[in-house]
Amino acid sequence: MRLTSGAPEDEELVDLEVEQRHASRPSLPMLLLPAVAMWCGIRIARALCWQAYVAGGGTLGVLRSAIGDFASALEPRVLILAAALAVALVLLGRTGRRRGAHELPRRWASVSQRIVRREAKESIVTAAALVASGLALGLIVGSLCYSHLSSSISLFPSHVSKCRMVVTDDASAGDFGTTSTAVVYSEDGIALNVKVGWSDFDPLPLGSECTVYGDVHLLDDSSGSEYRYSQLIGASFRPRKVEDISWAPTFRGLFGALRFKAGKLFGRFGGDGAALLSGIVLGNREGVGKLGLDDPFRLTGLAHLLAVSGSHLSIIIAISTLALSRMRLPKGAAIAILAAACISYLGLTGLHESAIRACAMSLAANIAWLAGRRRHSLSALTLAVVAMLAIDPPCAYSMGFALSVMSVFGLCVFTPLVAEWLESLSPRLLRKAASPLAMALTAQTCTAPVAIPAFATLSILGPICNLLAAPAIALLLGFGMLSLLAAAIFAPVGNALIGAACILAEGFCAIVRFIASLPLCAIPFSRGGAELAFIAMALGAAVWIAWPLPSRRSKSILAAASAALLALGTVVALWPSPPRLVALDVGQGDAILVSDGSTRLLVDTGREDSKLLAALSRNGAYSLNAVLITHFDEDHCGSLSALDPTVSVDAVLVADGCLDCEDPKAMSTLKTADGLAREGIFELAFGSRIRLSDHLEFEMIWPTEEVDGCDNEDSICLLMRYDADLDGVPEIIALLTGDAESEQLESMVASGLGSIDILKVGHHGSAASITSELAEKLGPKASLISVGEGNTYGHPSYRVIDALVSAGSEVLRTDLQGDIVVTLTQNGAAITYDGR
Repeated sequence: MRLTSGAPEDEELVDLEVEQRHASRPSLPMLLLPAVAMWCGIRIARALCWQAYVAGGGTLGVLRSAIGDFASALEPRVLILAAALAVALVLLGRTGRRRGAHELPRRWASVSQRIVRREAKESIVTAAALVASGLALGLIVGSLCYSHLSSSISLFPSHVSKCRMVVTDDASAGDFGTTSTAVVYSEDGIALNVKVGWSDFDPLPLGSECTVYGDVHLLDDSSGSEYRYSQLIGASFRPRKVEDISWAPTFRGLFGALRFKAGKLFGRFGGDGAALLSGIVLGNREGVGKLGLDDPFRLTGLAHLLAVSGSHLSIIIAISTLALSRMRLPKGAAIAILAAACISYLGLTGLHESAIRACAMSLAANIAWLAGRRRHSLSALTLAVVAMLAIDPPCAYSMGFALSVMSVFGLCVFTPLVAEWLESLSPRLLRKAASPLAMALTAQTCTAPVAIPAFATLSILGPICNLLAAPAIALLLGFGMLSLLAAAIFAPVGNALIGAACILAEGFCAIVRFIASLPLCAIPFSRGGAELAFIAMALGAAVWIAWPLPSRRSKSILAAASAALLALGTVVALWPSPPRLVALDVGQGDAILVSDGSTRLLVDTGREDSKLLAALSRNGAYSLNAVLITHFDEDHCGSLSALDPTVSVDAVLVADGCLDCEDPKAMSTLKTADGLAREGIFELAFGSRIRLSDHLEFEMIWPTEEVDGCDNEDSICLLMRYDADLDGVPEIIALLTGDAESEQLESMVASGLGSIDILKVGHHGSAASITSELAEKLGPKASLISVGEGNTYGHPSYRVIDALVSAGSEVLRTDLQGDIVVTLTQNGAAITYDGR
């Protein structure tokens, strides 16, 4: 039909465009609103129960004792999500009523389609009823779950010498050794989930049970305990003796034996390939962590491939469904076989939350298909989410579960729109790649609110890497499963196939490591989880309502918005920062960032990679002129490797004599530094000076002789002088001490160190860090203590705090204030912090 100019034709064209948009936009299932509300309800219930537990409330009084403090218990992110949800409901109701909806048979019409055919008032009332029902259900199941945990903790004997233990998860290596989760049963039959530390034993595999003798430490009121409480873990357990090891007579025990044997087959070949196959085929990531595969896969946006998720399960289900559809079996038998195959695969991979979600969703969709009903992925997803939250409320705190759900939701809703845009913007030769690239872009964007706060990095090459890696992972998964099956039937052939699979996987890992080493593969990026969640929900609702199909006008708007964002980002990145010293909040560790304009020096790195990268991103440090390592303790240099390749580093500085150190941890750090620093590693001797800018200079005043850098007394101590008007008289003097303590400070004072303005207190404020006499002699106006929240070392010492306060110093702590920013001016130091 040809249209000419004129109002009637223009109106008809607009109507056709609106109708086309609604024909392309997917409908939302009725369970979506109560599913989100149920998630919020569980988190609210957990916060209330934790508050009651800390206050000492009993099982029956959990909610009653928390009612008075309800407002303070609500987590900010829950309130933000609830507000965003309410706004989205109003917009959906009113916009939908104006535009209508794609018509389906009334019997199958979703609530979203019914809403848009009613008045706005009725729409909001209906949506509010759904939200209220989901919220009530979440509060009920969450309260029952966590109040039962509180009761179990209170009834479990605090001193246990002998108990029975069943391991419920694979072991993982962390900052504090190798740990795994387990259920312990006291002699009177009380069960409790615990975190087991395997410092003195080889970790037992998932599904094994044993008799153990050890010490149980019930949860206290620290922040680390609060996180464990949310995961239904009631105590930590350290075995002293393990005996009578066997496989538990449970589902996990049955498949645990099979997993263990399969893992041994992969483990015989060793290397990255075997670790990767164990991760994607068996869901066991222990080898991945030991070999350091986590970082390259994270930097390339492929971290989700290391654990079993929907993409892995979909391959198994696709093969099974295809085979069943060709076998012409009765529908009941086909459904039973499909369910058995999925459940068996779940058992073989360790029953992870993301895999269970994918299994429940895929079974719902495929059973409907085998039964002759239409598939609706979003309905299957929300049904699986509601079921899992009801059965296992701690899923509301599982990052893997959240990543899985958000990824699938984005793929179901927004992939067609993104693909259409890519097709319209791509050359004709590349349009066939639009759909898979759209899936990668959508998945990465929708999981950003969870992944960015967790990893503090943004993978620039993530979409391309996912596009190229998807077929390779499918091949490796299928090949790995086939080789295990062949090994069970005829060992020689199976072993040969496993070896070939490991070689292929080794090559894949080598490619991933190479891409991860490329400059700007990923950049530090950090925003709060609540902030990103609000932005994501608002943008998602806006895009779903508008459903902007590609047109000349929309392309112009997109180009203008992209140019504006690029210009704004460039200005922000290049904007010179004022001279300042920042004590970065990196947990239990040290990291001090000193900058003047575009010149930056990082003193120590801490030991928690994501916290360091997040802190650097918050302070706009995407490149560093130098990294100075005061000494080789893990909490001062453990995250040096996290800077490669996300942050550009020109040089690494260490104390004189450190390059000849033969200590293993020092040699490992120096090897990392050699690969990181573009200009190399340099030693600093006593009296060495570092000029960061015309106004900022550092002088090394300790140690006075060569050291190996392995002890606290070897820590480099820097005296920073800030001369604002370049008259030779510094306006601000600061002392950075690493882990140096009072004995080293006394030597520095005896050598002529006078009063200072800013003191970075040594050794995280330990009892030996400074005395009252030294505090009086140094007279710092402000004292900065880098310390982790809820640390078990007793840092900082109250005696040290009292000594500093008595000397007239303001004491600031990263565990309480977060990043402590000392802005250097001609009139003195201005101190700000973000608080907690």
